[in-house]
Amino acid sequence: MPLFLKNNRVSLQNVRYSAAESRETMCFTVEVLFDGEPAFMAENTGRGGADRHYPIKGQPRAECDAAIHKVQAWANALPPEDMGNGASLGYSIERVAADALNAWLTLRDTRRKCRTWVLVMKPGATEFSKWKKPLGGKLTPDQLKEGYQVILSKSPPGSVIVNDMTDKELIDAYERMYATAGAAPAPKIISKPEPSPGPTFH
Repeated sequence: MPLFLKNNRVSLQNVRYSAAESRETMCFTVEVLFDGEPAFMAENTGRGGADRHYPIKGQPRAECDAAIHKVQAWANALPPEDMGNGASLGYSIERVAADALNAWLTLRDTRRKCRTWVLVMKPGATEFSKWKKPLGGKLTPDQLKEGYQVILSKSPPGSVIVNDMTDKELIDAYERMYATAGAAPAPKIISKPEPSPGPTFH
C-alpha cells in the first residue's frame, strides 16, 4: 500500500490549511489543478462532512462543473487500493484531493526543516537523519557543498542529501521509507540530531 497516489493528476495551488481547525477532517481551502490546469476550488471546514467544490474567481459555473465531473470520472476509474484481508478502497474526487494535500504538506514541512538542517537519507532507513546548519543556515553554495561532503563522508555508503532533492525525488524517498517501515508507522524526520561531523556543521 503506497503512502501517496502514484501519478496523481491532481495538484494544488493557493493552499490555505489550518492544523488547529482540522478536527474530524482536514481544514483547507485550495485551488485544484488537473493536469496542471486550474479546475475548481475545494474547501472543507475541518468539522466533518464532504468537501465543497465551487468555481475559481471569474470562472463560469458550467466550466467548473465540467472540471469537477472530469476529475471525478478519472478518480472513479482508478484501480481500487488493496487494503489487505480482501478489502479494497476506491478513489473519489475527495480522496485524490486529500492525497494531493497530504503530499503538499509533506513537502512544505520538509522544505521548512531544510532551511536550518541538512537532512540525510541513509540506505534502509525509515527516518531522515539531520545535521544542524551553522550561521542560522545562511551559507554560501560552496559552504553548503563542503558541508554536504563532510556529512556524506561520515554517513553509510549510499546515503543521499535530501535538501537538493526535487519534489518528485522527495516524495519517492518518503515512499521508500514507508515501504521499509512496513507501512506502520508512517515515516518522519528524526528529532535527535546526529553527532558533530566537523567544525562547520554540528
